[in-house]
Amino acid sequence: QLKACANEFKLRPRKQHTVNVVIGFSGEHNKETAEKVIAQAEDNPAGAFASMWQKRIPDFSSERNKEVRHELYRSAYSVEAAAVYSDYFKETFIPGKFGFSTRFGENVSNSDHLNAALQACCTNPQLAKSIIRYVLKQTSYDGMVPQSNRGYGLIPSDSYGNNLIHLELFNAVAEYLARTGDYAFLEEWLTVYPMERGEMQSVRTILERCFLRMREEVSVSPSANAMQAAYLPKFLEQMVNSGTSSKEFIAALQEYTDKAIERFRSQGSHNLADLPYLLETRHLTNAQKRDLLYQAQERGMID
Repeated sequence: QLKACANEFKLRPRKQHTVNVVIGFSGEHNKETAEKVIAQAEDNPAGAFASMWQKRIPDFSSERNKEVRHELYRSAYSVEAAAVYSDYFKETFIPGKFGFSTRFGENVSNSDHLNAALQACCTNPQLAKSIIRYVLKQTSYDGMVPQSNRGYGLIPSDSYGNNLIHLELFNAVAEYLARTGDYAFLEEWLTVYPMERGEMQSVRTILERCFLRMREEVSVSPSANAMQAAYLPKFLEQMVNSGTSSKEFIAALQEYTDKAIERFRSQGSHNLADLPYLLETRHLTNAQKRDLLYQAQERGMID
């Protein structure tokens, strides 16, 4: 049963009010729990669950810049608060732009989930790992990665076809491995779609099939060339560092990566949209990349 209430109060100059909103299921069995939560909210001006969030979010208190420190906390919180558990795939993911996910609707898109995993690699590696597993479990036998799924585990045929998502998958895997050194992840076995069939494949096998799919359906658009030049070297490095990839796979990946970099360099000029990937191919700090990106955006061009 849904209930609503309205409260009004006046806010005086130089005064502040903390409003705590408690959302959940109400009933006789959890009435006491709700009352405890409300009591905690009244006693703690930072919120009823402040102490719990403090355990989940990294400590950024050493950051001297107040605005940067605030943004670090906000960004880390947003990823954690938006996390959604998929009962079908038994993994957790981050809805695209923190809004495109409904219980019986469409979960879009895997590109957004993988981009969220990049941040989670720094703040919550286990969450990043679950996001990657979530995408891997949806991959088809021939290495196609869908953009979304609907309802309770339904992947429509029109969700397949964009092989740029393979690059985002490789980039997320490379970032996770580089941050954690968890190369045993490559040897884990996952139950893959459709889950009811119970078929299992290793993470390494799925990644190799994704690479073969991408290699056979080469996209030569400027954006694809930029992404390949930025992401494939990182992925190749981590596959080599794992020490367990086959010589054949490493050789094929090396050859394709070299060709991708050559195609990217042969473009000569680049669009503004290519800049983030272009910066990934340079040995620059994140701060330097950010400054160059801002400068290019202000000028509307790349020189």
